[in-house]
Amino acid sequence: MDQQLSLLELLERPTVEALAKPDFLFTTNDWKFVISHPENTRFERKSAKVAPGRLAECLSAFGNGPAVEGGIVVIGIENDGTLAGCSSVGPEKIQQLEFMGRDHCPTGRFVTNRLEVINSKGKPDFIIRGRMYFVEERLVELTDGTAFCRESDKSRKLTEAEKQEIRINKGERAFELEICPLQYPDDFRPKLIADFAVRIRAARDGSADISNEEILASMRLGKLADGKFAPNNVCALIFAQDPRQVFPGAYVRFLRYNGTQEKTGNEYNVIKDRVIEGSTLEIIRDTSSVLEANLREFTEFRSGKFYQTPEYPRDAWYELIVNACVHRSYHAKTQPIFVKMFDDHLVVENPGGFMPSVTPENFFHKPRNPFLMGTSKNIPLWCDDRRSSSQRGRSFNPWPFIEAA
Repeated sequence: MDQQLSLLELLERPTVEALAKPDFLFTTNDWKFVISHPENTRFERKSAKVAPGRLAECLSAFGNGPAVEGGIVVIGIENDGTLAGCSSVGPEKIQQLEFMGRDHCPTGRFVTNRLEVINSKGKPDFIIRGRMYFVEERLVELTDGTAFCRESDKSRKLTEAEKQEIRINKGERAFELEICPLQYPDDFRPKLIADFAVRIRAARDGSADISNEEILASMRLGKLADGKFAPNNVCALIFAQDPRQVFPGAYVRFLRYNGTQEKTGNEYNVIKDRVIEGSTLEIIRDTSSVLEANLREFTEFRSGKFYQTPEYPRDAWYELIVNACVHRSYHAKTQPIFVKMFDDHLVVENPGGFMPSVTPENFFHKPRNPFLMGTSKNIPLWCDDRRSSSQRGRSFNPWPFIEAA
């Protein structure tokens, strides 16, 4: 039993080499440690015969992530692990290697150094280390328009959709502020816009002479030129009659499962399936209602009294729904949000990964859609004519812990 446990620990516990950070690998003089390091998301080996274009791919891959600390490329190690070194390739080739393919990837960032080694033939030699940095403010692509990301121990070519997603996440492309194809005012809700404008005028002591369209433009919800208002993507998500005309995946699919696992085929165990659509705030509201209706309550007897406890605290699941709707990737236009409810756990899935520089280890608030988030806090619940009379007149703040702007 002890031997089995020891084996499991070795399998699950990463090696020291696997835990080494790029900066350490770039500065240490322990060449044996460097060459023994396994290839992974932060480390790549290359032969001294490598073409400059392949090094450019590494510049792009480490510059785009997902690791925000970039990575290391060590040149002078063959594919089979043989330490061939770099001295045999000649001065001109060495100069090319130390340039790291920048001619093919001008936006990549790197520094290089040499590390003395004893090559596989037992002779003094050196390897070249390239410290490649993550670039936070733009997509790192090659001169031919291709771009790469790092996956496990490989550099993978990005699709056009993935490139655009990275541009949006890095703030290079203001996707929220791009003009949407809907027609204004026909495809929008005039009452909701009018009530929103009243709210903004009151908050800013604005004149009644300021038009609703001027208010929308001042809130970065579109552009006003020659008396015509052109709404952007945020405006469509908040005020459009049907946001799914622009974003087909702008909805929530609520699935209630019988049991603790998601099954398919003959064992398909969904007992409730709801599609929830509308504006972003309507989706938040209606998803909350559906989820709350499916929650169980547990009764506990304490100190001579019965106490009812909900299955999940409202603050926790409500914030999950808000974050899923507001911070999802709307560039992934066809992908919806899933809320999956099981007998013993709740899962909320939305499109989009971590924002640049955010990791599970340093998790902090970095909104993907800051304009959508800011605008939503100024929308009152009573603006929607479809709400019941008991609901009208109450303000709706989708961030109950954040004071409305």
